[in-house]
Order: sequence, then C-alpha cells, then structure tokens
Amino acid sequence: MCAPQSLLPATGEDGVHAVLNEVPVVPGRGILALQPETPADSYWLLHEVRARSGELTAAAQGPGGRELSRNAFAAMVVQWPPPSVRERFAQLTGKLHLRARAAYAESEILNKLHGRLLDSFLDGALNVESAR
Repeated sequence: MCAPQSLLPATGEDGVHAVLNEVPVVPGRGILALQPETPADSYWLLHEVRARSGELTAAAQGPGGRELSRNAFAAMVVQWPPPSVRERFAQLTGKLHLRARAAYAESEILNKLHGRLLDSFLDGALNVESAR
C-alpha cells in the first residue's frame, strides 16, 4: 500500500509516465512506488522523471523494453537543487496541480451536462425555442 503523495513511475508504449497519487493505492505490476521524504522532494522528482522520460525508457528492460527495474531507476543521477529551490518549486507546481485537478473536474461536469442536454434534445424533451 502506497501512502498519498507517493511517486508512481511506470513505463508504457510511449515512454515513462509518473504521477503523484492522491489516495492510498496498491501499485500494479511494472509500477515503481517511491516515497520521497517531503512534498518538495516529490514534486522535484516528478519533474525529473517526466523531463528524463527518454533516458528512463532507454533503461527499461523486459518484453519490448517496457519494464523499468528498481536498479535501473536507482542508477539515474538526480540533480538536487538546494532545499529552498525545491520548496519554491513545490509551491508553484502544487498550485498548478490543484488547478489542473479543478479543470479536470470542471471538464467532467461539462461533458456530463453536454451528454444530458444532447440526450434530452434527441428524446424531444428539450425544446430549443423555450431555451432562449
């Protein structure tokens, strides 16, 4: 079980992807689970993994080069800026992540609303003239 704010990198057909989980999860096969010491370290490591996806993909093994081993990941040298830089980076990216989650939720609501309105219109329950 991974605690929230764990970094979960995994390889896919199109490269290495990484996320910070919001709720406890059990990682599946081919997913590494990293628990950095601080949220600032989590955001910085997330940035590093995403920025160096190609390098990590080249280190992947297994069928089709799709499994990133713990040893291959550990061999990656991470450039760690001073704690103050990581903290400021985490403040800024944390706000961006919150906005991205809010935009995703808004998009889901709009998609559901669009679907309901379209269904109502197709069923004849929604009169376009009365909506003006």
